[in-house]
Amino acid sequence: MKKVFLFLIILLCVSCSRKKTEEEAVVSEGENTLYEDFYCPDYDDAAWVESIVEQTFEEIAALQIDELMEIESIIKSPYSVSSNEVEFVEKRFADTNRRLKAMEYGEEVFIPVEKSNELIFINKYINHVVRDFYNTDYKLYKKEIWDMSQQGSEKKVLTQEFFYGEGNKPIRQINTSEGKKAEYYWQFDDKGRVTLEQETILEKGIYTSKTQIYTFNADDEIPANYEYWENNEIKIKTIYSDKTHYTNQVFFEEDFSVITEYENGEKKKETYIQDNEVVREREY
Repeated sequence: MKKVFLFLIILLCVSCSRKKTEEEAVVSEGENTLYEDFYCPDYDDAAWVESIVEQTFEEIAALQIDELMEIESIIKSPYSVSSNEVEFVEKRFADTNRRLKAMEYGEEVFIPVEKSNELIFINKYINHVVRDFYNTDYKLYKKEIWDMSQQGSEKKVLTQEFFYGEGNKPIRQINTSEGKKAEYYWQFDDKGRVTLEQETILEKGIYTSKTQIYTFNADDEIPANYEYWENNEIKIKTIYSDKTHYTNQVFFEEDFSVITEYENGEKKKETYIQDNEVVREREY
């Protein structure tokens, strides 16, 4: 899957870099007509997918729009059914300039759609369709997952949105599905390491949050100190004095917590605290 996806991106990039000749411009004038049927931003619901479901690529080729060319090659499947080897036919469709327009492999379909300010990759497999949206910097900024199992009642089951800072890693992500919204937020240090990871979920009118904080030591060989919070209440705190010596404190309700000390990876002592006072100690 990753190899096919990488191939699509490389092929699109090469296509985008080519300058059109006058003859190519004439050919491309009606070039997008067929593929805009797959995705129209002004009519953004399941209707754009129905053409994929209802039409086979043989029918598309038969339309002879821009003289679409089908390139076939036999690829053997890695599995067998009833001891008989299964063979899938890989079909690639290109325009007269040999730019990739669609690919079919077994029950899976890939369609790259090039717009002026984005690239869209459509991947259909049986009753599921995934759309990946990339900006002009080739960064994934949105992903949609569609359920196509009920014809006429197709629905979007998940939307993921990605937001970036100065680097290539997303610093924020929003997942939206029916009755649920989840938001994720990350902070990084100058070495690209995660220093804060936050998750906030809204479901059935109830908010829940989880936060993880990593504080790195000057010595990179010493693991980062760690804090884990739930709904703005600290639950776990781990502090390292060196690579093998650290304390781990677990917080419970009613101001009760347990501090465990480790030396060379072995538990050495437990301290029980109630209302900031030591109530019990145990050595190992």
